[in-house]
Amino acid sequence: MPKLIMFPLLFLLSSWSYGQDDFVDQDFLPKGAKKGIGQLSKLDIAARTVTIGGIDYTFGSATAAPPVEILLLGKDFGAVQLLKDGMHVRFYYLLEADRRVIKVLLEIVESTEI
Repeated sequence: MPKLIMFPLLFLLSSWSYGQDDFVDQDFLPKGAKKGIGQLSKLDIAARTVTIGGIDYTFGSATAAPPVEILLLGKDFGAVQLLKDGMHVRFYYLLEADRRVIKVLLEIVESTEI
């Protein structure tokens, strides 16, 4: 590919990856939501809990309003049941009493530095 085309393409892709820090419309999030990035481990779908970076989180109840929003790479929809240990993710969560409740979770490519 000619260098003239390659540079703008690389610039566009690198700008997009940095722009993922704010991957969701801020108006959608509840006030005080915090963001994080990490790798899923100790995923318990039945209990709706997960550990990310050594910290425990919950997805809240299945009937919570609004429900958790999950965005998966290459899919038009997402659900807690489709998550897998080892996935790399960005997420927004709220501190509620004695737990951290994930409100939005986005799967990211494994090559993303976490």
